[in-house]
Amino acid sequence: METRTIIAPRAAETWLVVDDFSPLRRLLGHWLRRAGLPAVCAADGREAWDLLMQRPWAGLVTDCAMPGLDGIALIRRVRGEPCLAALPILMVSAESGPDFRRQALQVGADAILGKPCSATRLLAAVRRVGGMKIPAAIAAHGE
Repeated sequence: METRTIIAPRAAETWLVVDDFSPLRRLLGHWLRRAGLPAVCAADGREAWDLLMQRPWAGLVTDCAMPGLDGIALIRRVRGEPCLAALPILMVSAESGPDFRRQALQVGADAILGKPCSATRLLAAVRRVGGMKIPAAIAAHGE
């Protein structure tokens, strides 16, 4: 009897960060990369959607209020696409009301962080929603 070893493809490690506000987009990406997580940044929901369809991703960090395809619409698309439906999604938003939070969770956000957020809070949320093994010392490192 022949035995074969099947090696599963390596899980995607790169997170996609989407925010139309360039300084925050760059900062969020920087915090992820500093924690050892590759990150690619997109300026809006349409660019993010194009990138999401190109390859596997570890997760999505998205703003809500963006021109064109906003964060809520982007999450709806992601959850409606079978190859992306299980993607961990973290929404970072200045919107904080209970109605907004309920809507974001109903469309498929796994967690919501208010703006402004810190590196510690971002990395803790990424670790929680993505099942990432970010050492706590790195997650708590510097704001």
